[in-house]
Amino acid sequence: MFLAFTPFSYLFLLVYSFLIITLFTIRRFYLFWVYIEILMLLFIGLSYTLFTHSYTQLMLYFLIQTLASFSMLVFYTLDYSYMLYFSLFLKLGMFPFISWYLNVLYRFPNFILFLSSTLHKLPPLMLFWLVYSQEFVSFIIISVAISVLVGGYYILTILDLRYLIVVSSIANNGFLLLSLISGALASFTIFYLSL
Repeated sequence: MFLAFTPFSYLFLLVYSFLIITLFTIRRFYLFWVYIEILMLLFIGLSYTLFTHSYTQLMLYFLIQTLASFSMLVFYTLDYSYMLYFSLFLKLGMFPFISWYLNVLYRFPNFILFLSSTLHKLPPLMLFWLVYSQEFVSFIIISVAISVLVGGYYILTILDLRYLIVVSSIANNGFLLLSLISGALASFTIFYLSL
């Protein structure tokens, strides 16, 4: 797809990058949630300036991400930890919410697909790290294992490169969450706690 970068695209991308960097300094859930919402609005603004055809997939992405964010806020406030993890899995497109992620991201322009598969995953992963509790480890591992297995199956059976990128993004979410809960990101943890 043809992308036409405008001055607004560069402005949205600059502010988005700055907020991603400053996100590492936040430790409170509610402030973190507000940051995620601001990042989502900047992402939508950037995507809006780059889409050249239909905005249907962008609006669907925005609605699902907003539903996931709102449910995260509600479930954290009501202390429903299981449901909070479901909201995070919805936001990341992991099992049992794989199908929406595959169908929506496949139709994104290349740059937006790259951004949503890399940088836009950071805030939900950091939020997962903030709310993670050892008592839900079996539930998380089951979801991660199924996401990795489904992603691996699709990777071995498909020939479309764009679809392969989206599917590998889902499988990589599982590996990133496994590294978070196994403590493999100890240096990240030490850096985050030292702030």
